[in-house]
Amino acid sequence: MLKKLLCTACIGAALTGLSCAAALGTTILKIPVTPSTLSYRIDEQSSVFGPQDYFVANETVYLLDSAQNRILAYQNHKLTKTISISDFTAIDIAGDSHTLYAIDNLLNLYRYDGSIFAKVASLTPKFDEQLSNFQISNGFGYFYMPEGDHGTTYQFKLPEQYTDQLQITQTFDGYRLDDSTFYYMDYGDTEELFSKSGTLIVYHPSNNQTQRIPVSSDYYLGQVQYLGKTIDGHPMIYVEEVTQDETYKIKTRQSIRVLNDTGNTLSAYEIPKQTLYATSAFASFDGHVYELSNLTDTIQVHLLSDITARSTAPALSIADLARLLLQLHGLPV
Repeated sequence: MLKKLLCTACIGAALTGLSCAAALGTTILKIPVTPSTLSYRIDEQSSVFGPQDYFVANETVYLLDSAQNRILAYQNHKLTKTISISDFTAIDIAGDSHTLYAIDNLLNLYRYDGSIFAKVASLTPKFDEQLSNFQISNGFGYFYMPEGDHGTTYQFKLPEQYTDQLQITQTFDGYRLDDSTFYYMDYGDTEELFSKSGTLIVYHPSNNQTQRIPVSSDYYLGQVQYLGKTIDGHPMIYVEEVTQDETYKIKTRQSIRVLNDTGNTLSAYEIPKQTLYATSAFASFDGHVYELSNLTDTIQVHLLSDITARSTAPALSIADLARLLLQLHGLPV
């Protein structure tokens, strides 16, 4: 019976164009969580501290180990550098091929000069909310604030010397993926708390072009992220779907979808359920998309850019499908 169910699932995958097997790109970092490598801790307010923020530059993965307030640098799965932080508590890190930056829990910005972190700017009193999606690129910094209908990404010039006010040079609706891509979800004028459909707005300021991608779910849409394009040029998105079981318990599932330009799903990859969630699960560095999986016993970083739009399940003709259905029901072919 189990074999029949598995085969039936594969038939459904073949008909809908979905892959039976998860394929979340190439693993570029894998670290077991042990007392001697990485760990987690939970404070009195139930906040989780651990390996939760990261960026990739020059084939090096920089991982913020907030449980021990330090930054770990890995190349080829090997720890190459440990940067301890003693004067502040880091909550976000970002950088490029030249410089490493960190933001503390009081919203101060620090730059690493190779030996120590020096404070170069204060984000207060202009900003007093929790920021996210902190990034550095080409001499500018970016961070996201949850304000307005879609939130706002602020661009600021990286200061050479300390300043109590950042020079904000531009703002964008929604989240920043990379230098030329910003995005947000538009749910229209619905008054419902959750929606089953919406439009992903992808904006390219370099040429002032806007792409509108329909997104829908049989359940309710939670978080939706634009992840850029696959190597064969198709839009790739992360979707969190929310539903309730018969006891009214909230259930979620996460997947990566590869779409065509009209929003139809070409293939989908289920993301394994995590016990702990990263603050920056998906991020784009140097034109590639990465995923941080902070499971309870293993930390992994995956390169997602090699995901293709085609299903691994072979296409079935009508004749093949008819024969397979007859075999499943024990009937002569």
